Amino acid sequence: MTTPPSLPPDVRSAVQAGRKIDAIRLLREATGLGLKEAKDAVEAFEAGEAPPALSPGAVKRGLDKGSWAIAIVGLLALVALYFLR
Repeated sequence: MTTPPSLPPDVRSAVQAGRKIDAIRLLREATGLGLKEAKDAVEAFEAGEAPPALSPGAVKRGLDKGSWAIAIVGLLALVALYFLR
């Protein structure tokens, strides 16, 4: 089995030791990937394939600008309701 350079050494070791769940957890902690992406990468490594590109930027976490605007408007509406009672 060739070792793809995109997986951290501790993740590769966990996979080779048969600790798949630990490998997925370690990969998520190291890269910020989502559960599905980390699982797919570990399974690809197990199958001897190159894992998909591991890019934490591809995993959307948190709120985008539009969601933040909606959250702020909602918060302002709640504050206005509280003080205008």
